[in-house]
Amino acid sequence: DYDLRKSPSLQASKMTLDVLQKHFKERMYRIYVLNPPLAFRIFWKVVQPFIDPVTKTKIIFCTGPDSEGAKLLHKEVGPEQAR
Repeated sequence: DYDLRKSPSLQASKMTLDVLQKHFKERMYRIYVLNPPLAFRIFWKVVQPFIDPVTKTKIIFCTGPDSEGAKLLHKEVGPEQAR
């Protein structure tokens, strides 16, 4: 389970994002975040301003079986693989 007390500091998160975005640009096709807990969603709101806009569009949240993210995931990999 994700716990804010165990999450990296904002400075460490920003440094990690900076390295990944500078050195691994355009390596990621898409990331699906399935049913994120409240603590992760709070962390996401804090770090998302530091994420490149193009990268941000590749991070898809699936918050339920009928969410837009879940529909996209099912379309790309099939519902049997997205369990």
